[in-house]
Amino acid sequence: MVITLEMWPPRGRNCTGARTVQASELTDEQWHLIQDLFVEEETGGRPRIAPRPCLEGVLWALRSGARWKDLPIHFPSYTTCWRRLAEWMDNGIFEEAWRRMLHKLDRKGRVDWSMADGRCDVCPGKKRGECVSPTKRGKGSKLMLLIDGKGLPLGIDLHSASPAEVRLIEPLLDNHILDQHAPRLIYDRAADSDPLRDRLAQDGIQLISP
Repeated sequence: MVITLEMWPPRGRNCTGARTVQASELTDEQWHLIQDLFVEEETGGRPRIAPRPCLEGVLWALRSGARWKDLPIHFPSYTTCWRRLAEWMDNGIFEEAWRRMLHKLDRKGRVDWSMADGRCDVCPGKKRGECVSPTKRGKGSKLMLLIDGKGLPLGIDLHSASPAEVRLIEPLLDNHILDQHAPRLIYDRAADSDPLRDRLAQDGIQLISP
């Protein structure tokens, strides 16, 4: 799973921003749903900070779009939150928590299956890596996002910037979190391809593209 924030810890924490204590990013009901995923083994030595406040800090950063160093001081340090996020992504915990949350919303009828929307952003990339390739503006990656009719994220996929978007839509649909597909997929003119329309139609998906 990929997070659309800087994936390296900043050098210094900014203490000049707003420090008003925010409401919890997670309700107790939400935390109880995923709490067992974040159980940590005792390793001895200095005790680690509990996972929930670290997750709260990560969710604040993702929701606000702020820099890591602007993390309010009532959360653990930004370096601690960043390292935990990296661990949770590597071992699949973050994605499984996302999956559980989506399943619960789906059971409550909160996922809008009337249509899905696909989007692509070209993100500046590091100098190396399998998902980095040259673009007209330097090296980068293509981040593909699938959302439901209300903007709820259902899937995410990362590729190098070289392939055309039309080639990345089907892998995005294959990489969604829930098993169900919306009957209609809305995409911009980058998806304007009759072969793609025909293949999606065979899976019961109508492509709506200019």
